[in-house]
Amino acid sequence: MNDLLYYEPLADLFEANETYRNASTQVRFGYLTFAASFHWNLLKLLGDISPTYRLAPPASDCDSHLQLPYLNDSLRLHVKAAGVSSDDWLEHATATFLAEVHSDCMAGLQIAKSADVATTLLSNVGHTVVIRVVLNALRLAHRRTVDPGVLEEAISTLCLLSHRRYEGRIPELAVCFGGSLRRPDRRAPAVHFGREFLGSKKSAVLLKGGTLLLHCLSNGRVVEVVDLAFGSCGAGSDRTLGPLDQISTLNYSYNHGGVTAILTRQGEVLVAMGARICFSWDASGWRVYPALRLADHLSAELTRVCSGKGKALPKHLAQHLTTIALTLREHRLGALLVVCKSEEMTARLIRDRQLNISPVEALYARLFVGRPLCKLSPQLVSNAAALDGAVVIDGRGIVRGIGCIFETPRVQTAAEGARTRAALFASKGGVVLKVSQDGEMSIFSNGKNEATIFSPTW
Repeated sequence: MNDLLYYEPLADLFEANETYRNASTQVRFGYLTFAASFHWNLLKLLGDISPTYRLAPPASDCDSHLQLPYLNDSLRLHVKAAGVSSDDWLEHATATFLAEVHSDCMAGLQIAKSADVATTLLSNVGHTVVIRVVLNALRLAHRRTVDPGVLEEAISTLCLLSHRRYEGRIPELAVCFGGSLRRPDRRAPAVHFGREFLGSKKSAVLLKGGTLLLHCLSNGRVVEVVDLAFGSCGAGSDRTLGPLDQISTLNYSYNHGGVTAILTRQGEVLVAMGARICFSWDASGWRVYPALRLADHLSAELTRVCSGKGKALPKHLAQHLTTIALTLREHRLGALLVVCKSEEMTARLIRDRQLNISPVEALYARLFVGRPLCKLSPQLVSNAAALDGAVVIDGRGIVRGIGCIFETPRVQTAAEGARTRAALFASKGGVVLKVSQDGEMSIFSNGKNEATIFSPTW
């Protein structure tokens, strides 16, 4: 059986219930498929969470957990997802609409006669959840920024364009739906962004350049083509959080109150609302974009490590490290960034740094060492972090060393890779952010992995 259609703990839970045991084989298969698909999609969308399940009568208080329908009206499948932030509307809305979309599919799954039919019914779950979350947020804000069908077609078009290559290139494009002072030229032919953009195999060349943005009305009609490399996107928002390549696009979207779909050079599709990237899509499916979760985790860990006088230092340092990590992730580069709690640990990590230093590293050291991280260019720090070794920062936010390679105790460990072993060692005296080439970002503290964010999925 397809692994995505089966989850053993749920199967054991259902087998203990008489209603499930008395149902036909087809109904049992359909309901187990329904529940297992919800479980695996929840993990895929939200990442590092631990859902637990139980069968119980319907409850009136649904704020603390989700309720999925069961085979009879007297019971519900209650889901408590530990790790989903109650303070983040996006994570809460994603889990809620995932349950709603699966509930809509339940009747069809119970009459599905094969795993292939069930897989087809569930193939578009992530896409539907993303559309519903965005449209619901606009509805609550009393805005009609984009028509539902137009948003669905725009996102689908970018997903299809991500598979198109011309001379080895993937087209780079951002499509922003929002208010515009410029009105369409009635004498010019109307151009609507959609699947007709798939017709030209040269679109990868014509759309090359990550600063090109199409500004569209709510009906999808293009009213302006903006080159963000030369045009002004207005004042930026301090809430903008993302890789450096997308900052100008997010600022433009924020200033126009827009919903933006972005196709990156790596073939990843991002969906942003204003200054925040909400979702990302790649070959493995849709996921909630990790920027805010990563920044919040880092800020919480850095609060106990930072020794500077300013109370805002942990938050500012966390945002800067998040921007650097997301930039490294977008370029598929690995790195290790260490924030030390004590001067003793800092000195230990940078002790042998001057003995084996290349001319390039010496140049970067002159630029960075002894300066506050938050006042340095994130792009240059990303370049330095991609060198072999770690970037070491003290508790005041001052860069103390780059390319630092430190020996770790030779002990038996289940961790794989030198970077992971180094992170475990350095985290005994501070907080470590590890970025892997496959896009996984992990936070280490107190000698253990505290959080893994945006890990690769099946």
